[in-house]
Amino acid sequence: MRPRDHVTSPLSLLSLLALAACAGGGPPTGTTAAAPPPPTPTASAAVALVPSAGADATAAAGEELLAPPPTAQADLAALPRDAAFYGWVRPAALDALAALVPDGPEMRAELTAWLGRQGTLAAAFAPFGVAAGEAVYFAVLPPAVKQARAHLDALIAGAPPPEPRADEPAVAALVRLRTRPRPGADLVGALERSLAADPDVHVLRCPGAGTARGCPAGVPDLVAVATARHVALALRLRDGWAELDLALPLYTSGADPSGVRALVAFAGAPGGGPAPGRCAVAPSAGAALCVDADRTAELGAAVGWGKTAYAVMTAGIAPTERKVLLEAGRDEAARNLELAAPARRLLDDGSVALTTTAGIPGATVRASWTLAPPARAEVEAAFGTERCADGAGAASARFAPLCAAFGDPGPDYARPRERLEHVKEAGWTAYPIAFARIWPNLARDAPTLDQLLPAGGERRTCLRAAGGRLELVRELGPAH
Repeated sequence: MRPRDHVTSPLSLLSLLALAACAGGGPPTGTTAAAPPPPTPTASAAVALVPSAGADATAAAGEELLAPPPTAQADLAALPRDAAFYGWVRPAALDALAALVPDGPEMRAELTAWLGRQGTLAAAFAPFGVAAGEAVYFAVLPPAVKQARAHLDALIAGAPPPEPRADEPAVAALVRLRTRPRPGADLVGALERSLAADPDVHVLRCPGAGTARGCPAGVPDLVAVATARHVALALRLRDGWAELDLALPLYTSGADPSGVRALVAFAGAPGGGPAPGRCAVAPSAGAALCVDADRTAELGAAVGWGKTAYAVMTAGIAPTERKVLLEAGRDEAARNLELAAPARRLLDDGSVALTTTAGIPGATVRASWTLAPPARAEVEAAFGTERCADGAGAASARFAPLCAAFGDPGPDYARPRERLEHVKEAGWTAYPIAFARIWPNLARDAPTLDQLLPAGGERRTCLRAAGGRLELVRELGPAH
């Protein structure tokens, strides 16, 4: 596996948590209960959302669930501001999550191989001193999008690739992982062992708070740095917490000094986490993801431009063809920015959480969004009382009333299937954007809706809108 894969595999798994809210799945790996038989077309078409029994009696409890929990906000506030993704994952929940998302088993195999263990992901985290139920918080920040675009535009114009100045950090995507490991855990040794199989990776221990020769100055509580072809890492320990920072440069090697300079700058980034009111997720969830559509669009565009430059400039392509390919890659990656700016915004602030219960196959996925003014009144009128449907079924039958409540998708989404192709063109970051902001704009006809929300192993699906938020709950797994 390339060094870049070491980073993108776990991040892709986390980002696909958003899709778990929309895609059904079977039981987690290792369960023995039989999955329910697939629904017949007739049964699928007949399933519809109906008011749930006792909905009025539980309205007050539902209001509490729709409010951002203060404990989760406090934990996330230790992370940097302006991230594309915030959230956490507990190792105990990772195997259930891998069973619910596309390519989950392959991602699990890659991640366990990187961590140096086979079997469950929870066991693979043990050498790092991370207990199965301990939360690993994360934030993913986009590169400086203007700098990323300027670099690609220079290549398109035929100019030589610009080199960072001696004091300049690399243009890089940035990731912070934060957790509370077991006291006495040898995190540096575990990091060395997990990276030992890759000859391109160089790990440097930094005892004495980073004062050892070769360790960068200006990074408090530094205990190790590592560099590779596509990534630079810095591990810090402070007050019982471990923080692993990663810089993924777009246009330079991770071993270039500019990659380490990006880590030094990132270490001083102010905290604050998500903006107030965002990330409405219960703190007890096994895994959670909060998506900022604007920052995710910047992440997707900038990383797409970097990947385009790397692919074209290292492939020995003739200069006359190089310009055409660079321009095509530029435009496809820029779809992320276009998708995140619908003319009529219907909702925003997509958050999703996965909850599992020991000994009980399946999982509960709870997603919520802030309703935007153009649609809030209509959606709350239609779904102010919780409406539920049992069993698996076609999304077009279940959610047609919701699509009707959202109303006009806007002129730029008049052809939803064409827009769905734009999502596919833009790369994987377009899917979190769709989850967080634009899925109601896309879901205007039955075929598109069924592509966005494929039927799977769900036992029950419920929708409710109150207090300016829309909440969807899907119970996944074998039927009882």
